[in-house]
Amino acid sequence: MTNELPVLNNSEINYTAIITVLITAISTMFGYHVVNFVKYRKIKADTFKATIDANIEYREELRKDLLTAKNELLECKKIIEELSKKIELLNNQLDKDKEIKELVRQCEDRFINLANSIEIGIFRSDIQGETTFTNKFLCDLIGVGAEELLGDNWKKIIHPSDFEEVMKEWKKAIRSHSNFELEYRYKGKNDKITYVRTKTVREEYKDGKLVGFIGVVIPLHNLDEK
Repeated sequence: MTNELPVLNNSEINYTAIITVLITAISTMFGYHVVNFVKYRKIKADTFKATIDANIEYREELRKDLLTAKNELLECKKIIEELSKKIELLNNQLDKDKEIKELVRQCEDRFINLANSIEIGIFRSDIQGETTFTNKFLCDLIGVGAEELLGDNWKKIIHPSDFEEVMKEWKKAIRSHSNFELEYRYKGKNDKITYVRTKTVREEYKDGKLVGFIGVVIPLHNLDEK
C-alpha cells in the first residue's frame, strides 16, 4: 500500500467550489457575509472620497480667505504709512509752532520791558477795544493799579464830564478800525484829575490783519479838582 496522494488533473479541480468554501469560511470567521464586506468597503471608499473633496474645498476657501486677509493687511499698511507721514508733518509743524510761540513770547517780553522803561503812558487793546496791557508809567500817572485799567475798567475812571465824548470817539475808531486821538481827563483815586492826550495806532500782522491797537497817553497837566 502506497502513501502517495492521487494527482488530479486541472479538469478535475472545481475552483468554483473551492472559492465558495473559502468565502463561507471567511464569512463564518468575521461574522458577516462577503457581500456586506464589499459594500462596507465601498461605503468607506465613498466616505473617504467625500472627505477628500470636502478638504479640498475647505482648503480652497481658506486660500481665498487668506488672500483677502493679505490684501486687507496691505491696505492697512498703506493707511498706516500715510498716517505716519501726516503725523511726522504735524510734529514738524508743532515744532515750528513752538519756535514761533517762543519768538512771540520773546517779542512780548521785549515790548513790556521797553514800555515800562519809557516815561510816557503806553497801553494795548484788542480789536474790541478792551485793554490788554498798560505800562507802569500810565498807572502811576493816573494813580491806579494795572487791574483798574485792564479790560473795560479804564472807562470807569474817565472824568464824568468827558465820558460821553470819549466813548463816542472810541467806539467810532473801533468800528472803523481807525486811529483814535483825543484830549480828556481821568479821575483817579482821591479824586485826582489827570489831563491827557491819547493817540492810538493799528497793530497788524504782516498780511495786514488787524490785531488791535497800541496807544500812547501823554500828560498835559495835572490839577486837583473835587
